[in-house]
Amino acid sequence: MIRDCVGDDLVNVIVPEAVPDNHQSLVAAGPKFRNRQKDQLYVFNKATDKTFVTNARNIAAESRFYDFEFEGVALTIEPALSRIEAAAKPIIKKLDESDSLAVLSPEERAQQSIFFAVQFVRAKATGAAAADAENQFFEVLRRRGFNDKQLEGAGFGTDANTSAAMAIKILIDAPKDYSHAFLLKQWLLLEAPAKDPFIIGDHPLTMQNVAPREGPFGDIGLMVPGIEIYFPISPVRALAMWCPSTRNQIQEAATTIQTLRRRAPELLAQ
Repeated sequence: MIRDCVGDDLVNVIVPEAVPDNHQSLVAAGPKFRNRQKDQLYVFNKATDKTFVTNARNIAAESRFYDFEFEGVALTIEPALSRIEAAAKPIIKKLDESDSLAVLSPEERAQQSIFFAVQFVRAKATGAAAADAENQFFEVLRRRGFNDKQLEGAGFGTDANTSAAMAIKILIDAPKDYSHAFLLKQWLLLEAPAKDPFIIGDHPLTMQNVAPREGPFGDIGLMVPGIEIYFPISPVRALAMWCPSTRNQIQEAATTIQTLRRRAPELLAQ
């Protein structure tokens, strides 16, 4: 159920199955989702279809993930990421405690959009997707007769340090490149029943698109029409960021229902 929204009134509109399941391991950034044993997590491995319980440090933490070297000097952006998370933490707490989006100032929404932009590219899945695309590209070249030595000589391929530097560059540019996409969405606060709570996974931002797909291109992207983005802030609350087109469809449906209630209530009773 929608608890609150920013913008036009959509309160108490029921949206069944609005938030997709997300059955993966927990990440350190964002809200804390734990079972009754301290720092213990239930984990579902989608690759092996197995479940198990483990300590958060075993599955949800990676050390020195944002460290790299430049001209022999060791560098890291962890302090900068910590500052962004520190700024987001009280905003998430305010949302959870007030149960309302009305408490957020424009500045807080902008700050939270920066946090979401960083989280969008920070997950390990982002790097895995880039590596997979690179591997597919290399495979095409190999099928065309190039060997690994030729690819390396032509400048293709990157070592671990260069890959880390490239990932960090994407992170640094994320607020500039992506924060506006979150800020322009229709923000809503969703409620889940305690018996069926939200589950956070490897990527704290979950996306889906139920709009009719047109053309050969995918329908998952920050600015794709109909996109829906979800960020759980507690086991029973999630911040939803919907494409304005979805908001317009709901408003049109609500207007139609109100008109039927006035003119033909017997149709709604059927």
